[in-house]
Amino acid sequence: MEPFTGRRRPTGMNRLPFLRAATLALVTTLALAGCGAGNESSSEGSGIPQEVSAPGAPAPEGPPEDLAAELDAPAAAEGADTAPDSASDSASDSAPGAAPAAAAQPPAIIATGTVELLAEDVGETRRAVQRLADEVGGRLSSEETTADDEGTAVASRLVLRVPSATFDATMTAVEDLAPTSSSSRGLEDVTTQVVDTEARVRAQRESLARVEALLAEADDLGEVVSIEGELTRRQADLDSLASQLAYLQDATSWSTITVQVRRPASDDSDDAGDTDEATGGFVGGLRDGWAALADFGGGVATVAGVLLPWAVLAVVVGTPLLLLLRRLARRSRGGVAAA
Repeated sequence: MEPFTGRRRPTGMNRLPFLRAATLALVTTLALAGCGAGNESSSEGSGIPQEVSAPGAPAPEGPPEDLAAELDAPAAAEGADTAPDSASDSASDSAPGAAPAAAAQPPAIIATGTVELLAEDVGETRRAVQRLADEVGGRLSSEETTADDEGTAVASRLVLRVPSATFDATMTAVEDLAPTSSSSRGLEDVTTQVVDTEARVRAQRESLARVEALLAEADDLGEVVSIEGELTRRQADLDSLASQLAYLQDATSWSTITVQVRRPASDDSDDAGDTDEATGGFVGGLRDGWAALADFGGGVATVAGVLLPWAVLAVVVGTPLLLLLRRLARRSRGGVAAA
């Protein structure tokens, strides 16, 4: 038996609140200690040097600006210009009931057409095509006309430039001027190219302005030479982009229609048939005989023309020779008679 100590042993029910309080105090202490250690480790092991400047000392100067980074800023600006467009396109596609993104930019279409007309009077049809181009507000870009020996136009090729809004109506009107041998139309959508080229031109102009500002602020000779070289290169790029944009704008604003006018080929076949029929019968035989006689006469005349120079030469040389021979013959006969 255990001796009585005079104190009462705590039971399980009395120890439970004491254990809970002790556990909570331990957890709180550990958490506070961990936070303090984390702050000290972050401040000491961050790798960032903590500089303490003496009172009255000047602040340390930062690193000089990189010229290449300044000159490459336009590329970042160009990417930033295209980024909002992509974001807006995605937002427009994802938003329910939103209008398409292409609705903001009118479609840019390059339209071309080719028409071949058959006309008895090529000259009159050519003039009608020119009048039609003037009526729709277009112009004649180029013309090539072929005429026969009598000066009558037998074929003509015209290139028209008409406003794109009147392309379909002009093609239909040209096809109605005369019987059409062939007709074709072509459409090319260059909306994306126009939008992209316009954005690149804007970005390049802003880039050029920034480079010019850097050139105005540059003091060192090396920087001036480097910036001037970059300025020349970017100006050339801007001129190239502006030329591409001008071509696209012209091609989408004015459509090209090529019109070819010629006489029907059936006329030649009819004339050949008439000639074949006329060569038959008595008249045909008489015509053939006369043609053969004319050919024979032409051959005889050709031979006479070839021999005539030789005949003249024979007369000029042979006449004195003949006279000389006769004189010699007479002398010989007189000598014989005297003997």
